[in-house]
Amino acid sequence: MNEPLPTPAWLETADAPAHGAAVLTSLCPFRDAAQPPFRVVVHCGRVFPGGGAVRGEENLAGPEVNFVFRMEKLAQRGDRPCPLSEPACRALGRHVTAEPVGEHELPGFAGRHAFYRL
Repeated sequence: MNEPLPTPAWLETADAPAHGAAVLTSLCPFRDAAQPPFRVVVHCGRVFPGGGAVRGEENLAGPEVNFVFRMEKLAQRGDRPCPLSEPACRALGRHVTAEPVGEHELPGFAGRHAFYRL
């Protein structure tokens, strides 16, 4: 049985962007070689602990969590195995090299949103 991996969440600290970029960079070789392939989506926003822990994992809630799930659906449709939202790209800043992949609408979120890839 395949268990989902826990979703990393970083607190707002001075070294969070460098740490997040290092994690993403280290995942790329695994993602590219994985069978079956997997996607990684990256977004930056405020979330709230919600409900009780399930199987030892903390639950997160809020609109930003929903945004991530919509991003994953967008990644599923195209050749975007590691999309970054605009807020994530800004937060990671100089620690990553990202190229724009266009603006897209996400159900439940007004307007078009810019996305990037590593």
